[in-house]
Amino acid sequence: MSADSIIYCLERISDYRDFERLCSALLAGAGYPEIDPLGGTGDEGRDAIIRSDSEGRKIGFAYTVRSNWRVKLGSDCKRIREKGHDPDVFVFVCTKALTASEKDFAHKSVAESYGWTLDLFDLERLRVQLVGPQRHLVGQHPSIFTPAFFLQIGGQSIAESRDTLLVGNPAVRQFVEILPQLRKKYPKYLRPEMTSVQFVQSQDRCHLEITTADWVSEHLVDEASKRTDLAFVSGRAGAFFSPSSPIAENVIRFISEFDEVSIINCTDLFTSEAATEIDEHWRQYGGCPR
Repeated sequence: MSADSIIYCLERISDYRDFERLCSALLAGAGYPEIDPLGGTGDEGRDAIIRSDSEGRKIGFAYTVRSNWRVKLGSDCKRIREKGHDPDVFVFVCTKALTASEKDFAHKSVAESYGWTLDLFDLERLRVQLVGPQRHLVGQHPSIFTPAFFLQIGGQSIAESRDTLLVGNPAVRQFVEILPQLRKKYPKYLRPEMTSVQFVQSQDRCHLEITTADWVSEHLVDEASKRTDLAFVSGRAGAFFSPSSPIAENVIRFISEFDEVSIINCTDLFTSEAATEIDEHWRQYGGCPR
């Protein structure tokens, strides 16, 4: 798992239409203010264009989340040429982290085959923009950047800014509400009386805090919160949730890597019926239900 929440989310994009919007917005603030998004079908290999910028250049844009970025780059360039579009600059965005030699290959290939200048935005270049000058875009694209992973002020992410102080004193405690993500992942298993589930972290402790509601009467609702120290949960390299790690990393780990069997053994998140079903499935098949 990536320790960087920006990279983690970019590597797991499922909403491609919103990824197109993110790319176009990011590029508008990264030297291409006249970008005209296309998207959809019939784009002839282009996700956006600039017909003529301030320097008179024609610029084409293409975005991909595919792992085989070389194939996509080649096919997009070929299709653009076949459709009679001949940009001076071709901007290609991918969600793979490219090595220096891979970048050199891409620039050389496009220049020699098509005579275009390639401007390549890979995973790390996107991250640099999204933790710096384009930080505001994180809060505007919740389908890509899971809100629970990013502390915000006024819709602007601050969790990944190394030169920004977090709201509150991290030496005391930080809280992240994760019940919405758990409901989405485990719609049939969670205890219905829970009103909040928070990952709580201080300098030396990680806790899971569960709040439940008790309807005393039609107009009275008591709430009780239980905070469980997660220090007993261990992984291959020691503590599974480390207080020395960013809280965003621990939240990602809890939601994405802490499986159903671990949850029933370490928490009270699931109903007793769900816990029995999961335990029986694990004993019979050696894995979690799917």
